[in-house]
Amino acid sequence: MNIAFITHYNLAKQSKRPSHLIGNFGSSYYMAKSLEKQGENVTYLSPLIEGHNFKAKLFNRFYKAIHLKNYAYWAEQSASKNYARQIEEKISKIRPDILMCPHANLIAYLNTNIPLVLWTDSLYRGLLDVFPQGKPSLPSIKDLTKIDKLATQKCDLLIFSSDWAAQIAIQQYDVNPTKIKVVPTGANLESPPNFQEVQQNILSKSLEVCKLLFIGVDWYRKGGDIALSIAQRLNQLNLKTELYLVGCQPPNNERLPNFVHSIGFVDRSTRAGQEKIEKLYHESHFLVLPSRSDCTPAVLREAGAFGLPCITTNIGGIPSLIRENYNGKMFDLTADISESCEYILHLFKSKELYQEISLNSYQEYTNRLNWKTAGNKVRDSIIELL
Repeated sequence: MNIAFITHYNLAKQSKRPSHLIGNFGSSYYMAKSLEKQGENVTYLSPLIEGHNFKAKLFNRFYKAIHLKNYAYWAEQSASKNYARQIEEKISKIRPDILMCPHANLIAYLNTNIPLVLWTDSLYRGLLDVFPQGKPSLPSIKDLTKIDKLATQKCDLLIFSSDWAAQIAIQQYDVNPTKIKVVPTGANLESPPNFQEVQQNILSKSLEVCKLLFIGVDWYRKGGDIALSIAQRLNQLNLKTELYLVGCQPPNNERLPNFVHSIGFVDRSTRAGQEKIEKLYHESHFLVLPSRSDCTPAVLREAGAFGLPCITTNIGGIPSLIRENYNGKMFDLTADISESCEYILHLFKSKELYQEISLNSYQEYTNRLNWKTAGNKVRDSIIELL
């Protein structure tokens, strides 16, 4: 089977991935590789050039002039149409069996008779609260909604990483559930540890100091302030706790307590960056991600690959990743941090209990939250289209 995998960035060059699309790039890269490892022939239809008509350029200048930062210029209609023209030209030369894309804006205006698959974390309707510059402006919401509607109509198959995302498609765009598949995605790791390594690390891990790991690039949305409060409260409750912050830190250079270790941004496109992240996963006891809005965060899947229980929130697509009291626990956004602290203290009272849930976390990774399983399920689904 010949699969054309469509992205506007060049998946063949990890070192040149756009800094504002790190998460998207990583997920797309592993999506394509998961299909290659199933023995399929994957052709990368990338990069694509973002282009706008004159009217759109003037509109964008107007928004910049009034300092409105939340105008999604990339989602403007002429840009999506331009992407579609480039894709049509590329596929005319290779004639693949399947077209697959992780971004609805690239394929919304695509005209083709080749089976079309969207494999993504969510339609844009579910992402309005997670845009880096805040909720998009009304013109952008209009563009994004149109992209969603057109893409869901054109695609023969929609693959989402969570039930939450699937329900958005069904409820907001009246998509027939029969053309939707829910497939949790895997850990974005080049060399995940094997069972023996994880088991040995879990059994030898000391419970003298509780090490919490927070990874995120958006301090407020990912709940960095909540993670900091949890660590502070645990110390007040006489559980010596350290918090490791990766990817961001408090705004305005807020002074951090001495139990907090600010690691900063880690470039995972390099081997040194990968090893640094892996070392943090190995040495930590919990992955703490109290997100205020999210889809299916890669770090929750990665934590499982190292046997880390996850402390997170019951929002977005996270319930499709976390089994309550099995590989971690989810808390409501309105819950007091004392609930998270009580859960951590409960596990730390018994080494056997902590080891059990840690091994469960790894088991959940090996059973569901890995790219081999995801690639196999997606491959089976797209074969049905042929």
